Amino acid sequence: MTPKSKVLSLEQVGLLRQQDLIDKQIDRLKPGGQTYFLPALGQARRQLEPNSATKKHIVLLSDGATRGSQGDLVDSVSEMKDKLAIRVSTIGLGADADIRTMKRIAQYGGGSFQLFCKPSDLAKVVLAGLLSGSTSPDPAEGAQNCP
Repeated sequence: MTPKSKVLSLEQVGLLRQQDLIDKQIDRLKPGGQTYFLPALGQARRQLEPNSATKKHIVLLSDGATRGSQGDLVDSVSEMKDKLAIRVSTIGLGADADIRTMKRIAQYGGGSFQLFCKPSDLAKVVLAGLLSGSTSPDPAEGAQNCP
């Protein structure tokens, strides 16, 4: 299954003010197979590269592991950061998230890593950050370990 990606401008994020609706939609998400990080990151890069925005930031969200070469992932996000000024952050959701790989992607992509146990926790922190103009979630708000 190919991951779906979408680039949203902050103007388009007006919908995010409808927190109850978003909480319900996020809570409906269920694990269902592996995420392929490299194609998802490549698609996001292709969408952001021609964009004239002064700040470009990819947020990779996953509840599991990825297939493929970890070296290719690190090379890809390092190139995006160094040559295209695109930062990459990662968010792990639940106990099965590949924390080690997601931390490496964020480290080499110039971003941050967060881990959340429940989808509703993620929604609250991200929405609060977007609405306040913050560039990333507060690390203290994320779960450190999931049961």
